[in-house]
Amino acid sequence: MSADNLTGDTGEVLLDVRPIIERGEEPFGTIMQTVAALDGRSLLLVAPFEPTPLEGVLAAQGYTYQSERVTDTEWRVRFEPADAGAGAGAGAVATDQSEAKAVAESPFTIKSRTSPVPSATHAPSATHAPSATHAPSAPTLPASVMAMDPTQNVPPAWLPLGFLAAAGAGLIGFGVAMMVTAPTAVTFPRDDHVLAAVHFGVLAFLSAAVLGALHQFGPVVGAKPLRSVPAGVLTGVLFVPGAWLIPLGFATRHTGVVQLGGVLATTAVCTAAWNLSRPLSATGKGAPIVGLRLAVAYLVVTAGFGVTYAFDRGFYWFPLLSDRVLAHAHLGLIGWLGLAYVAVAEAGRCFCWRTVRTPAPANGQFGWSAPGRRS
Repeated sequence: MSADNLTGDTGEVLLDVRPIIERGEEPFGTIMQTVAALDGRSLLLVAPFEPTPLEGVLAAQGYTYQSERVTDTEWRVRFEPADAGAGAGAGAVATDQSEAKAVAESPFTIKSRTSPVPSATHAPSATHAPSATHAPSAPTLPASVMAMDPTQNVPPAWLPLGFLAAAGAGLIGFGVAMMVTAPTAVTFPRDDHVLAAVHFGVLAFLSAAVLGALHQFGPVVGAKPLRSVPAGVLTGVLFVPGAWLIPLGFATRHTGVVQLGGVLATTAVCTAAWNLSRPLSATGKGAPIVGLRLAVAYLVVTAGFGVTYAFDRGFYWFPLLSDRVLAHAHLGLIGWLGLAYVAVAEAGRCFCWRTVRTPAPANGQFGWSAPGRRS
């Protein structure tokens, strides 16, 4: 039995899952192991929030339950075998509606509720009855809740959507630039107009889109919020004009415009790296976090090279040889964009497979399953 288990008397087993959740781990496996070893005894579960889906899962296995909120961060739910709980009243019996909700939600995950008001299927102790007006906002939720429900960490939707909207405008600019420079691109690929089209595609379109994805996926995967939402706004305010000024400077052959765009974009990149450092500092999250860290690091390096090259066009510190330009291009395309795409895709796959799990009714056990399929 887990170190978090304590046996109070011969008829009841106490399981406090708060330490497990605080470590960022899922307590479902420990809970089910404890349930399997109950041998007719009741289970007193202590959690930082009411485990509504779990109540439905165990109710479907023949357990009755009573829940009680002790504090905002402590719920106690007593599960008893159906025969032991007979006659306990409607307050301890799960309804068909609660069982259906347990299947609709992830039975593997204990989730915080949108409101601490208890469900109608059971009644908490009158001594600890919650206030009907109490509804904590996301920033005041306990850290354990934030860790178990990663969506609590995401910034407002308008922040990543702003980057994606800018990326759509960048795609239009890239299309127009490609139409104008198509004949030149074949014969003179290093012409300034071709460089303008390339930077429209890589900066104004692709990089803006991936930055938006990182501001959304980073907090979800790392289970930690951004350091600052205003810093995310500042990133967009600086990056989008910089991403347009650089290609426009190339197209008009105004070195000063290219340099200004480089300074704006590089400042935005450094701001984004600082802002994302909190969620990307999470440990034990696997390959997606590692990939996103490396991608952001390559982005900073790419921006450093780019702004250096922008000023070199005016000061001629060193010759811009083709191999140096290609090194800059490959750092951005493979190190930044390529690695970021792979990490975000892997993060999405892991997150979906982690949350979409359904019970297999044939043997009463639970296992991994893809969406729309039963394991």
